[in-house]
Amino acid sequence: MITSCAPAIRPGSSSPYQQDLSKVRPRYQFNDDDVLIKKSAPAAKASDAPVSGSKAAEASASVNRELGEIIQAINQQNKSVRYMPGYRIQLYVGNIRSEADAAKSFVYRAFPELSPYITFNQPTYRVKAGDFMSKTEAEHVLSSIKLQYASAVIVPDKIEIEKGLLQAMDDR
Repeated sequence: MITSCAPAIRPGSSSPYQQDLSKVRPRYQFNDDDVLIKKSAPAAKASDAPVSGSKAAEASASVNRELGEIIQAINQQNKSVRYMPGYRIQLYVGNIRSEADAAKSFVYRAFPELSPYITFNQPTYRVKAGDFMSKTEAEHVLSSIKLQYASAVIVPDKIEIEKGLLQAMDDR
């Protein structure tokens, strides 16, 4: 016996599956009491009494003060974040320290705006350059680097946000 997951199509029917789902669709009925936004009273006021101009200004100042404190806390938290996912151009991968140093000095000479990075994971040296926030920014520089280092590639890496922003400003 042969079975399959596809539904059997009956002769004479245009589609293999039909079902009325309107019975299970949720229905909502709103009353006049259900108001999403009340424009006549501020959210901080519990009573429905009319609000005078000075009390409304005090409530507004209170809300502004609270929002200012929240924004300040978020700002402090963002200042502590130094790294983000980004891209670097890898110029050299190999076992010879002098070639890694030559690639690093090439970056210093030809691209002073890029920061070169040498990492050593026994027995391999890797030379990477730049702190690019997007791959397209790295591609612009890659074509120039490939003239000297044909094996250069763009690799994802953790970059410093400040350097990435400065580099993006230099590219413009």
